[in-house]
Amino acid sequence: MKKSRLLTLSAALIVICAALCLISASLESARAFDGEAVAIRGGTVIPVAGAPIPKGTVVIRGGLITAVGADVPIPADARIVDATGMNVYPGLFDSYSNYGIASTTPTPGGGGRGGGQQVQVTVPAQAPAAAAAAQATPTGHAPELMSADQIKVSADTFDSPRSAGILTALTASRDGIFQGQSALINLGTEDPEKLIIKSPVTLNVSFAASRGFGGGYPGSLMGMFAFFRQSLLDAKNYHDLWARYEQNKRGMERPQTDKSLAALQPVLSGKLPVLFVANSAREIRRAIGLAEEFKLAYMIAGGQQSYEVADLLKQKNAKVLLSLNYPQRPTNIEDPESESLRTLQERGRTKSCACPSQGRSSLCF
Repeated sequence: MKKSRLLTLSAALIVICAALCLISASLESARAFDGEAVAIRGGTVIPVAGAPIPKGTVVIRGGLITAVGADVPIPADARIVDATGMNVYPGLFDSYSNYGIASTTPTPGGGGRGGGQQVQVTVPAQAPAAAAAAQATPTGHAPELMSADQIKVSADTFDSPRSAGILTALTASRDGIFQGQSALINLGTEDPEKLIIKSPVTLNVSFAASRGFGGGYPGSLMGMFAFFRQSLLDAKNYHDLWARYEQNKRGMERPQTDKSLAALQPVLSGKLPVLFVANSAREIRRAIGLAEEFKLAYMIAGGQQSYEVADLLKQKNAKVLLSLNYPQRPTNIEDPESESLRTLQERGRTKSCACPSQGRSSLCF
């Protein structure tokens, strides 16, 4: 009896060991496929350029597309994904978003990542602790705010845009006039540092009067433009002051450092483009005027009334990120926002790419 129980126990142990070996082999196999090769085959492939490819194959290795076509050889080590009956297309790019960033911008602290790119003149981007503690910067007044420092990621943060096919986005806060320096990110689940492709990309500036500064200064559209213009004038004076000091430090008092003015130096030098969030024709005209006055590299985001200034935009060769809604519209009713896109295209701005997001789309001209 005891011998029979021992045999049964031994057999059970053998079965368990065999199962563990199979599980271990499966895990090793998964590790081998992870980050190696994947082949998506059988679906209709929609390439960036050219005609759709029926029953096409896309081979990805190490996160990069290595081959696309109808008769692409599949690597022996590739994990195969059957896409029969499906469309396969490249991940979309949302060029104006706030993915991963809370709606309320935090007050910047001790400097983060330095607040911008390097300039010709050595301009400190860090304020002394005493000066930083003396006065907190109100929300929306801080061009040094880095979007890369604000991104928070959880397992489902990007579920909505990813379900729409968006895999890459330019993201920044939507609060205040200075919305911070944007970051180009992949919409994954890793730590934010691993998702950042480039930072900063643009300085986002909004003239949406409805947002303002939470009831503070400035409270009008004219006040916002005046505030931005004065900030650029102050930044130019800040640059000149530091240039004189660097040229001859003897007998000259060291200028006081200012994070916000230091962050505007790459904007004035044209190294950091300004993304103006401007929707009305008046806002667009004023944004272009400011950009030309200070010789800024710029683009327009929003552009709801861009059709009214299409000739001006064409004349200035301006880049426009036109925001559109794509709701379910009733039959035989024209999309009320289609006039902007149609007018821009009819007047020569025909080169475009669509980047749909959560209920909205940014089209790059």
